[in-house]
Amino acid sequence: AHQLPIRSRSTDLVVFVTTLEFLEKPHAALSEAVRIARHGVAAIVLNRWSLGGISRRWGTQSRGTRLGMARDYSITALRGALTNAARGRLDHIGWSSTLFPACLWMVQAPIPLGDVIGMAAKLAPPS
Repeated sequence: AHQLPIRSRSTDLVVFVTTLEFLEKPHAALSEAVRIARHGVAAIVLNRWSLGGISRRWGTQSRGTRLGMARDYSITALRGALTNAARGRLDHIGWSSTLFPACLWMVQAPIPLGDVIGMAAKLAPPS
């Protein structure tokens, strides 16, 4: 993820699915994704402030499991990481949250309540 053998801007879209949380250098992977992406980068990450995120840090999942080692993201942290990686190519960022607790699964909330956050960075076309 840090040095891909792919030409710059040769891939339409790069997608990370619960990957960034487990990389030593997620910023390097995001920068590499921006380098090879023509149109955008999308990331689906574990939500730091969901019930699952709290359990991963302080609850039962924090005790030696793979999920306990995850470095979850907040909306602010993920937006900052994508913005930084995109440098001057960023056109727009949008996000959504899903995997809500059972009683809220149909809700589209303005705050990230779900266990995962999906965020997409649309990249500006080359000038």
